[in-house]
Amino acid sequence: MAPATAAATLDNGRAGAAVLPLPPRLLADPGAPPPLDRVRALAAALAPALALFPGDPYNPCSGPWFAAHSRLLRDGQEVAPLGGTTLATALAAQAALGGPGVAAGRLRLDLDPAARSGQPIADLNSGAPLYCRAQLLRHPSGRPRLELTYLALYAYNGTYHLAGFGPGVGHHDGDWERMTVRVDPESGEAAGVWFNSHRPRDGAWTRAAAAPRLPGGRLLAYVARHGHGVYPTPGVQPRAFGVANDRTAADGPLWAPTKVVLVRPRSAAPGAGEWVGVVDCRGCEADDGARGVPLPPALPAVSATLDADGVGDYAGQWGTVPAPRCQGWWARAECPASRSAALRLFCQPWPEPA
Repeated sequence: MAPATAAATLDNGRAGAAVLPLPPRLLADPGAPPPLDRVRALAAALAPALALFPGDPYNPCSGPWFAAHSRLLRDGQEVAPLGGTTLATALAAQAALGGPGVAAGRLRLDLDPAARSGQPIADLNSGAPLYCRAQLLRHPSGRPRLELTYLALYAYNGTYHLAGFGPGVGHHDGDWERMTVRVDPESGEAAGVWFNSHRPRDGAWTRAAAAPRLPGGRLLAYVARHGHGVYPTPGVQPRAFGVANDRTAADGPLWAPTKVVLVRPRSAAPGAGEWVGVVDCRGCEADDGARGVPLPPALPAVSATLDADGVGDYAGQWGTVPAPRCQGWWARAECPASRSAALRLFCQPWPEPA
């Protein structure tokens, strides 16, 4: 059976799917975090599907799969061999070192080069989840806002050949990419979607009403060849004087994950347990206080579970990339503004929005 593509008409599991209740007043205190069940329901309902680039040999994978195809290094020395490494092994080594703050510079999941292709296309929907970091925003309007940041792990970031030829650059093991949805946790209305590419350097906000969706209503993003940045449109995505353009397409395999895994934020909101962070709002050009876009009447066939494997707790390197929790964006609200086309093309060193 040929894999589905983003251009295909899909029902996304709508038949028999649960309807997400939208109570008129969920929160007694607008500054309090929503209940965990609500966060999980929203994370499942808003989980995007991703249109992969046709023929890109570097697929997504799960955190446990990545660990199982790696050896664990501590200060460059092997402490667990290929075939004997798990996330539990890595977390135990992290605890022995003194915790995440110490492990960040000393532990590494060293991927087997033979595993750089990631998980097979046929296994992705059920076998490679999206990870999700939930944060409540202290919003100037006083109304609650929730940011759901979806993270995808790719085993390998492929090579860029500048202007289509010349020496390859940018390749590395371990590639975490993200996409963020800003939502009103009471009404379930989505205000905006952040499509992140190569840090916020090439990112863009899209109003939820204009964000691409599959026929069943599920959000959709287009994934760039090799580098895996996400964009709201297929085609050539100009960057860096046109010599490092990204390319996305609608006719490649469609990755529609059926599982979202909620990971722990760095610091939790009071009363939210350990699964919802709280940060100051940094602004959002797609959220002007107007009504957002309601959720589809039926959920995609997606479940949201808690991170039992510790993917979000591991602070060492994934391949040669720092763990998401150790990257600069992790403990902040999402980037407040899109990069203009001119900045993407001609001003890559220009500072990103504060």
